[in-house]
Amino acid sequence: MPKLLSETMSWNEIVEHTTNQLGKIHPKLPRQNFTKWFSIKEYVGRPFDPNLVFQCYDAHCRALKDYDNFWAICGNEGSGKSLLARNIAYMIDPNFTIDKIVFTLEEYMNLLEKMLENGERWLHCY
Repeated sequence: MPKLLSETMSWNEIVEHTTNQLGKIHPKLPRQNFTKWFSIKEYVGRPFDPNLVFQCYDAHCRALKDYDNFWAICGNEGSGKSLLARNIAYMIDPNFTIDKIVFTLEEYMNLLEKMLENGERWLHCY
């Protein structure tokens, strides 16, 4: 079975490797900005597929411009949807906390009201 990048490379090497892979796929990738953004994401956990990392970076850039982002994650119960959604949220929003995860409409409405009062952006996992 192939080894994970994290078993054979340091975090800085993984960042460089991912940036190089994405540079081949997305020639207009702002390498310096992407590298700076991705290099502080080590705490999120195991690195994603480079294309998913790029989509998270792109969503992060759009969110900074107040553009909407919508993600749908589908799968069977227990397949890791919530974990993936949480990790994507952490990648996109460095201020994301577990307190922003809701499971019911009532929790969502309460969170939305609290975030509006605090002037926060809307990034939700539910």
